[in-house]
Formats: sequence, structure tokens, C-alpha cells
Amino acid sequence: MIKAQSTIIKDTVPYTPEQNGAAECAGRVIIQKARALLIEARLPLNLWPEAVRMAVYLINRLPTRSLE
Repeated sequence: MIKAQSTIIKDTVPYTPEQNGAAECAGRVIIQKARALLIEARLPLNLWPEAVRMAVYLINRLPTRSLE
């Protein structure tokens, strides 16, 4: 049996990142992973967009506990 995930939409006050913790954390993880990829591969900063795309690609394919 496949369970459908539901999306919950909640209004927040503008310009308050504190109320959007999950998105802020996800963005931080992407930035940190992209930075690590560039540093470890000793690549120039002009490849930043490709590093961000690769970070998102890797995150989307790695297993996570949040999904059952």
C-alpha cells in the first residue's frame, strides 16, 4: 500500500526566516555541500552554479531518515 504525502501550507510573517526553519536548513546544507565539493576538488569559484546543481543532485539521491 502506498501512502500519499500531504502538503501543509501555513502563512508566515514576511521577512522572518525563523518561521521557515526547514527551508533555511535545507538551503544551508546545499551551500555547505557545494562549498565542500569546490574545495575538495580544488575548483575555481566560477564553477559555483555547477557545484550547487551537483550538491542538489547528490542530496536528492542519498537516503534519508525523513522518508519512510
